[in-house]
Amino acid sequence: MFAGGYDELQDLNYRLMPGGGLGFHAIATEKTTLDLLGGPGYTRESYSTGLTRNLITLTLGDEFSYKLSDRTTIVQNLYYLPSLNDTSNYRITGDFGIATKLNGWMTANLLFNDRYNSQPVLGNKKNDVLFTTGLGITFGAKTK
Repeated sequence: MFAGGYDELQDLNYRLMPGGGLGFHAIATEKTTLDLLGGPGYTRESYSTGLTRNLITLTLGDEFSYKLSDRTTIVQNLYYLPSLNDTSNYRITGDFGIATKLNGWMTANLLFNDRYNSQPVLGNKKNDVLFTTGLGITFGAKTK
């Protein structure tokens, strides 16, 4: 697994996170899935303040989805990412959202995100909270 990102509000130029791990389906039914995940990783962060961090990390998390109907699904995930070489440095990320099929190839999406950083750079808050809406397009989907 490889993830990355940036956050202008946190003065984060980039965060690169290669890692690996294991997961399993705690629940796997037609309507409900719950996956539990965990594993080691590495995080490199570079901030516009000049601060650079190299962290050995652990990822613990879950991903959940529930089909309310044939057209509407709720999704949730929560991840805890502690640094193993600095235990006071950790991040928690969580998402909660809903997606509704408008037709065979388009969805309407609402998503709430919360990003917590225990050690933001000086002058920044520990939390970023976002609410996003949008339209999604599915390519290659079978239309009913």
